[in-house]
Amino acid sequence: GVAESSGNVTLAIVLAILVGLSSATVCGVINGLLITKTSILPILATLSTMIFYNGLSMAITTGSSIFGFPEEFISLGMLKVGGIPLVFLLFLAATILIAVMLEKTAFGRKIYLYGTNKTVSMFSGIDNHRVVIKAFMLSGFLCGIAGLIMMSRVNSMKVGYGDTYLLQAILVCVLGGLDPSGGRGKVLGVFLGALVLQVLGSAFTMLKFQSYTNKFIWGIALVSVMVLRLVIDRIGQRRQKRSAFAHRKAESEGES
Repeated sequence: GVAESSGNVTLAIVLAILVGLSSATVCGVINGLLITKTSILPILATLSTMIFYNGLSMAITTGSSIFGFPEEFISLGMLKVGGIPLVFLLFLAATILIAVMLEKTAFGRKIYLYGTNKTVSMFSGIDNHRVVIKAFMLSGFLCGIAGLIMMSRVNSMKVGYGDTYLLQAILVCVLGGLDPSGGRGKVLGVFLGALVLQVLGSAFTMLKFQSYTNKFIWGIALVSVMVLRLVIDRIGQRRQKRSAFAHRKAESEGES
């Protein structure tokens, strides 16, 4: 409508991007508010809102695909800067910015502390509610960017386009060393996990695997990695207990 009335396609694209990013950010804020105000577990809250957002989108679009975007918008998904795809540059920029935020800023340290122990975080004078809302707001903003990139690359939009990436996103986080309970993990690990998964995905495409075969392999890999991490963590805990016991024993022998 804006493009037809003003004749300015660029203005229409900019407005559409701003509206899309704003909507995604608001959805993230709603997730944060739901978690902080009702004390619902984050996994349950986000699953609930995901179903709600999907239903709302389905009602707005009547379940049909939306396509026929302006050529200028479609070209963004294929644009290259210095021979490097713009999508990959955005990925690198997001990785660096999030890594710096988590490692070098007070907000990042608050996120780690909240993930490690929210009670300790609260008694340390940190506003846990504000930390959670900001974190989910940032997550929603990044999801909005991902959605816009997907739209520009496939020149269409439909409810459920991103569902196939849910399992892969979880697998990337687990492969990257993130603790599902929170408080541990590095952005570099997630970055490397995403690269590994991309290589595997390309290999599956070359081998002409069916989509259900890919999901089966992703599921097996996710379960295997989680079990392996559990075993490694338990071995580490046993070693720490043995080391602490040996240290106390040495101290008692020294005192006697």
